[in-house]
This record gives sequence, structure tokens and C-alpha cells, in this order.
Amino acid sequence: MSDSPRDNAPLNGGFKFAAKFVAGVMHLRTLCQFEGVDGTADVSADNPLPVALMGGGGIATSGAVASTPVVVDVSGSPGPVTATLIPGAGNTSKAEYSTTPGAATHPGAANWQAWPPGTVSAIATDVFLGRLAALRFTRVTGSATDTYEVLA
Repeated sequence: MSDSPRDNAPLNGGFKFAAKFVAGVMHLRTLCQFEGVDGTADVSADNPLPVALMGGGGIATSGAVASTPVVVDVSGSPGPVTATLIPGAGNTSKAEYSTTPGAATHPGAANWQAWPPGTVSAIATDVFLGRLAALRFTRVTGSATDTYEVLA
């Protein structure tokens, strides 16, 4: 079978499409283009597709957690936000997130939600895809020092 099938349009045998068989399945080939400075530009090895990384707010921080909560302001990031919590030996710890504006400066007035991993006793990481205002890390039990890392 040809790698260039035709449609059934009645124009001189139809239009020709670029395709390739991969593992017995025909995949349609397409040309990737983007709106360049001087008009439409084809993507190639010499002209790669321009991309911007999400989460470009540039927030990268880490620290220690005592028995009192530590609040990290991530309101400057459009997301995603990656949070890692590393409980100290014998500790259980939790992280919470808030979308309440000003949560970092007024944590008592913010609405806090438990992060999906819940209360943990071993290293845990979660990625938040939407916009957050702040993260809060708390040692629940134990006396060892916890650590956290936030990338946004």
C-alpha cells in the first residue's frame, strides 16, 4: 500500500496526503508552522518551534520547618508549582495550599486546603497546575527538623 493515500475528491484523482505506516497503523504526516516575525514559518532543525516554559515566575526556595507553620508566597507564579516536603526522622508533617489573595501575608484569614498526599512521614512531592497564593508547611508530630522545597 502507498505511503501517500488519496482522498476520494473527484479532482484529478483526489488530493494526496503524506502518511507513514508505523506498527501497521497509518499515521497522517503534518507540517508544523508558527507565526514568525515575517509571517508563517515552517518548523525545522534550523528553525525550531519557539516555546516558553510555564511557571516562569522564578520562585525557587527551600527551608526548615519547626513546630510552627512556615508559609511560602507563590502568588507571583502562574503555575505549575512543585512542592516537596521531607519530614525529619520520626516526624509526621503536612502541607496545605491556599488560593486566597494575600494568604502569605495574612495566613490567619486565608482558606487553607490539605495537599493531596495528606499528612506524611516520608518524602512527598505534589505538582499544582493552577495558580496558588501560598503554601504552608507544618510539623504535626515529632521533634526533628523537616525541610521543604518549592519550585514555581
